[in-house]
Amino acid sequence: VLNRAIDAKPQQDMQPAMLPLPPQLLPQYVITSGTRKDCVRLRGLPYEALVEHILEFMGEYAKHIVYRGVHMVYNAQ
Repeated sequence: VLNRAIDAKPQQDMQPAMLPLPPQLLPQYVITSGTRKDCVRLRGLPYEALVEHILEFMGEYAKHIVYRGVHMVYNAQ
């Protein structure tokens, strides 16, 4: 609980938090070499969903998905 009566720093003196820089794009050989694995799991998709539907759903973030970067698993076993 923040008690403003004993807070030593006035609000105007506090600096805003620094936002992290966006990650640098990696060369293709680093991505495919298996040294880095990034994954987003989508569950509950309709059976008729296609890769194109997933890319459309991802919107502006789809530009970060490499060619053949979407893998669909049809059986969880």
